[in-house]
Amino acid sequence: MRVLPFLSLITCAACVACSQQPGGNAGAAATGNGVAPSESAKSPAAREAQALARQYMTLVNAGKYGEARAMWGHGGADVGGSAADFASSFDSFSSYVGEIGDPTDITTTGDEQFVAVAAKANVTLRKSGDKRILVGLIRFRRPTKAVGKDPNSAKWTIWAVDLRRPH
Repeated sequence: MRVLPFLSLITCAACVACSQQPGGNAGAAATGNGVAPSESAKSPAAREAQALARQYMTLVNAGKYGEARAMWGHGGADVGGSAADFASSFDSFSSYVGEIGDPTDITTTGDEQFVAVAAKANVTLRKSGDKRILVGLIRFRRPTKAVGKDPNSAKWTIWAVDLRRPH
């Protein structure tokens, strides 16, 4: 599988997911449908998501794709495709160095919370040697309460990574 179709699939999933998030704009102080942030971008919960985004990029940078995929919702299933598909999506890069920026405010809708963390990847294409900068967001979600007695069920998981070449 080539990386561009795979990244397009992730991007499309992120666009659908973004439209399902309140207001569709993770960085808005208050969304278009009147949903205000439930926690500040400076809150411990938002910083926790930022730390997870940093961990994700560290794993990707190190080629530990199985561990990176496991950070996605449902143990990696939310990324779509198999673990091998996820790993092969990075094959067209000879170099992939991700960086993390600031988180957005956290919004709550129903029984889920959402936050996005700014991200950038400096990549080198394997075939041509061309260098690219991809920018965008790593989106996280979590339930507002733990499910049953499992405290891990209320942790942030990745539900979309949308890094694109700027226009």
